[in-house]
Amino acid sequence: MPVAPDAPPLLTVVLPLIDDRGYGERALASWIGQTLAAERFEIVAVTPRPGSRLARRARSLLRRHDRLEVAPGAAEVELYYAGARAARAELLLFTEAHCLAEPDAAEVLLRRFAAPAGAGTTAAQLAGEPLASNAFARFETRLLKEGVRAHPDDAWRRVSLRGFAVRRTAWEEAGGFATGCGRLAEAILGVRLARLGCRIDDCPEARVRHGNCSRARDLAAALRPHGRGQAAWRERCEAGLEVEFLPPLPDWAERARWAPRLARHALRVRLGILGRAALRPAWRAHAAAAARALPGCLAASLFGHRVPRALTAARALCLLAASRWGPGEERRYRAYCRASSELLRWGVLDHAAAAGLPAAPAGEFLRPAELPDGAFVGFHAAERWSAGDARPSCRWTRPFALIRLALAPADLRLTLELRSPEPLERRALRIFWNGRPVPAAPDGSYRLRSRWFRRGEQLLGIVCTPFFPARAGLDDPRELGVALFALRFERLPG
Repeated sequence: MPVAPDAPPLLTVVLPLIDDRGYGERALASWIGQTLAAERFEIVAVTPRPGSRLARRARSLLRRHDRLEVAPGAAEVELYYAGARAARAELLLFTEAHCLAEPDAAEVLLRRFAAPAGAGTTAAQLAGEPLASNAFARFETRLLKEGVRAHPDDAWRRVSLRGFAVRRTAWEEAGGFATGCGRLAEAILGVRLARLGCRIDDCPEARVRHGNCSRARDLAAALRPHGRGQAAWRERCEAGLEVEFLPPLPDWAERARWAPRLARHALRVRLGILGRAALRPAWRAHAAAAARALPGCLAASLFGHRVPRALTAARALCLLAASRWGPGEERRYRAYCRASSELLRWGVLDHAAAAGLPAAPAGEFLRPAELPDGAFVGFHAAERWSAGDARPSCRWTRPFALIRLALAPADLRLTLELRSPEPLERRALRIFWNGRPVPAAPDGSYRLRSRWFRRGEQLLGIVCTPFFPARAGLDDPRELGVALFALRFERLPG
C-alpha cells in the first residue's frame, strides 16, 4: 500500500551509537537494507559523541529521511529516550549497535502490529540468534537462557533492547524509560507495561543477531552500569517513588555497615564489650562475636566502601581470568557466571558509595520492616515471623545491630517489641544508646536520658548472643539475633 510523500513513517528504529563491539556499521547497514519500503520506516541514530568514527560513518550511511540525533555525554538509556522523543512514527523499535537485523525484520514486525491498538499487539520482543565469536561469548547465551528457564513467570526478564517494539502511546503511558537506572530500564518498562494490562508478545518471525561480549572488558562495561542501575532503582523504591519488583539485593541493603562513621561507632562499642567482658562475667557471652567482627569494623572505619569494592573487583578479575583460561569448559562457564555476579555487585557498591545513606527515620512509633534498609546496620531483610502470622513483618538482627534514628533530646522510655527463638535471659540481650549501655527497667523497657543524646541522629545498638537456626535443624544458614517488630518512644514526665 503506497504512502503519501509527506506522511509520517509507520515505524521508527531507535539505534544508539554506543557499545557497538565492532558491529556498528554493519548494524546500520542491516536496517537501511530492509525489504520494507524505505518511506514506511525511519532510523533515528543517537550518539553521545558527534565526532566519533561511528557517528561520522552514520552521517554518510543514513538515508535522507533518517536522522542522527546528538545527546552530548548521555548514558545509554538516555540515548534511547532521546531517540524515542525524536521519533515520528507510532511504532517504536529499540535495538543496539551490536545487533544485525535480518532483511525482513521491519516488514514482519509491521504485519504483527497491523491490527488497531487495543485489538492487536501492544509490545513485542524480537527473536534472535547470538553472534558468538568465541567460547566466552557463547557463555552469555547459555547464562541468559538458564535465567529465563529459572524464572518462567517473570515476563520482564525477557524484555531486551536488543530488539523490542512498542506502541508509542503505551510507552508514554508507562513513563518511557527510567533513565537513571541503566539497562534495568528495559525490565522496568516491561513491569510497567504489564501493570497497565499490556501483553508483551514474542515475535519469532522478526529476528536480529546479537553480538555477544567476546572480551572481558565488554562484559564489565555492560554489567557494572547495570548494577548501578539496580541500586538506583532500590533507592527510588526506598524513597516511596516506585514499587519494588526485584528480589532482595544484599549489597545495597547492607550498605550502611561500610559508612565510616557508623563503623567507627560499632568499633568503639565492640571494644567496650571486650573491655567489660575482661572484668565482668555477665558480658563474656558477647566477647567472641565482638572479637570476630573487629577486623571488618576496623577496615570499614578506615576505608569505608573502598573495602568491599576492592574485594569485589579482585574477585571479578580473578574469575574473568578463570573463565578465559581455566581448565575445562564447564568450569570456565561456572567462573563466568560468578564473574557476572561480581561485576553486578561491583556496580551496586559503586552506587552505594556515591549515594550515601537516607535520612534517619523519625517518629514515636516505628516498625523496622517499614523503614529503608539504609537506616540499619546488622539487620536482615524484612520478613514474617512465621508463615500465616497475622502480625506485621519484622526484621531479624544479627548479634550486633544498629538503628539510625532522628530524635530530639528528651527523657524517653523505649519499649522494644521483639521475639527470640530462645528465652531472652539466655540470649544476654543488651541495649546501647549512642554507645552507652542502658539497663533494662523491671517492666522490660529502657530509660533514655536527654543528656545521652547527641547532635544529629541517634544510634540505638542491640547486642545479644548469636542463634544459628541450622544447628536447630532448620533450613536457614544465617546467624541471627532477635526479631524486632516495633520500637515505641514515650516522653517521661518532668
